[in-house]
Amino acid sequence: RQWEARGGPKMSGQARPLQDWVAEALGRFRPVMRDAKAQFGLVHRLDRDTSGALLCATTYQGYYLAQLQFAARRTRKIYICLSHNSFPPAPASLDAPLRFALRADGVWRTEVEANGKPALTK
Repeated sequence: RQWEARGGPKMSGQARPLQDWVAEALGRFRPVMRDAKAQFGLVHRLDRDTSGALLCATTYQGYYLAQLQFAARRTRKIYICLSHNSFPPAPASLDAPLRFALRADGVWRTEVEANGKPALTK
């Protein structure tokens, strides 16, 4: 099965909302994950509009504390890149305009495009 977060690009016509999976698979163990008013425990999509990771709370306390941290902009995202090839050990940055593109198989992906939205990763 494919799952998608509501509000993002549609993965395919067969995808079900991720919230349904969270409620079905985890809700019986974690009440916050079956509570629509608490967004099923889904706190934040770390990379909005991509297939990136989601921050999901397992308690009401964790949900509201995380919401507060994001609202106050007291969070910082740190990424680790895994690669099949070697990179120089010096710090680097990626600076390229990105756009969403729909593949032939119906899946959205992000790609470099001259007319895309500016993006910078350090």
